[in-house]
Amino acid sequence: MLWFDNAPDRPLSVKLSLATRHYERKYGRSPNVCYLNLNTPGQDQVDTAGLHLHAAADILPHHFWIGCASGGAE
Repeated sequence: MLWFDNAPDRPLSVKLSLATRHYERKYGRSPNVCYLNLNTPGQDQVDTAGLHLHAAADILPHHFWIGCASGGAE
């Protein structure tokens, strides 16, 4: 699922929490992976509680590609 959040005053942890909750409501399961832009501030300081973050150059700023990696533990 692609999630967009460009609120400048919202910490990354809150953005990820909102995306995770929406994913859980929509798909009925918890995501375990999130791809985000390489330059997303705070990604090395956030507690993701089972959500594995992957920084990638091909993800646009303020976009979060969140879902379940196949074969991964939930």
